[in-house]
Amino acid sequence: EVGSSTIAFHLPILRQLGWNRRLDEKNVLTMLRSMTISSLGLAGHKETIQKAQQLFKQIQENKEVDPNLRGAIYTLAAWHGKPALYTYFFERYKQETIPEENRKLLRTLALFRDKETSQRALDLSQSSEVRLQDSFVIPMSLTLNPIGSTLLWSWTKKNWLQFIQKYSGGTHMLAHFVQNLAFIDTVRQQHEFQDFFSKKEHQRDDIKMAVRQTLERIQVNIAFRKKNRF
Repeated sequence: EVGSSTIAFHLPILRQLGWNRRLDEKNVLTMLRSMTISSLGLAGHKETIQKAQQLFKQIQENKEVDPNLRGAIYTLAAWHGKPALYTYFFERYKQETIPEENRKLLRTLALFRDKETSQRALDLSQSSEVRLQDSFVIPMSLTLNPIGSTLLWSWTKKNWLQFIQKYSGGTHMLAHFVQNLAFIDTVRQQHEFQDFFSKKEHQRDDIKMAVRQTLERIQVNIAFRKKNRF
């Protein structure tokens, strides 16, 4: 039902925008096209998926494809592809020299619907292969992946003391790893979240607001589930 509603909403937008950018097109429309393609493909719209697969094949063959569409194309290739594609994206990531493209590829590594691949991506995010300033990208992207998000809470708890040492207050990055937990939607995990961040060794001044805001989001999630009986 959600997928059908998503398709019904986004398909007229894509038909109006088309797949090709116009010469005098405003940036907001360019971004809207990419988001619309992603939304349709993730919702299972067959024509969009097929077109994205064709464009992905062109990228693999080193043919020119609009850079503004690459993020959406990568997303759908991973979402509807096999875990073996992870190696392809990882190798492209290592070879890429453009920071923006680099981040697109990192985000893609988090979007495979496979638990083992999601764990592999999480491990990569804290390795020397990923720059410090980009190390939050994979965990953040995994919040969009139902399979990956199930790993995030246990992974965060396991590595938290390491994060505190790695991300000094000056980086302003530690809060990202708290905010990633805003997907939590059960009372049990809410209590775990509160207990975890109430411990002195898990606290730091620069994450207090993030903890409070994330807890509010979690409470909204729980209320929504209760109201809609999920």
